Amino acid sequence: VLFVRSWQRVEIAEQNMDRVVAQLDASLAGCANEADPDACRKKKVTLAAQATGAASVCEKLAGTAHDGCVWEVASDRKDPESCAAMVDEERRTDCADVLYLERAVDGQESGTCAMIVAEKTRLNCEALIAGPITTGNCAERGKDAAYCADLAAMNASISASDLDACKAIATEELRIECADAIGIPDFDKDGLDAEEE
Repeated sequence: VLFVRSWQRVEIAEQNMDRVVAQLDASLAGCANEADPDACRKKKVTLAAQATGAASVCEKLAGTAHDGCVWEVASDRKDPESCAAMVDEERRTDCADVLYLERAVDGQESGTCAMIVAEKTRLNCEALIAGPITTGNCAERGKDAAYCADLAAMNASISASDLDACKAIATEELRIECADAIGIPDFDKDGLDAEEE
């Protein structure tokens, strides 16, 4: 009984898809009369693919239009596996990586980061899941003693609003973050920063 019901559902889904494709084909015929027939086709096919959630509908397009359509469907469904239907290998990888990153961050699942192909994106994913590096977890996160000392100095400088102390921080990214956090100083403490005076 379960097999029959499952088969019936598949048959109904296929019939519905056939109906959608037939309606799309009829609609696409009208694109020939448009000022930009290719843009018309791209828009109609992409909308139909998104409405059905079926990247297979994108097969009515070619090249970058096809891959863009697939990306839209994959993005709407939050389904990196759907990116596999893309033709361009680099775009296929980018599509999947972006969606795996979103899945990992949304679910706070560091294991999903391992599915990301691009190393920089994978490392970014792992860092986002792990949270910010603090003085409490600095060494655990693989930072050397000099970086951890600079991080502590940055925090102290920001707390004291001491821009001169920021300038003494050796790690460039922390020195810049420190100066940005303090901003333009109010030397005479009258409520106006140096630029406003």
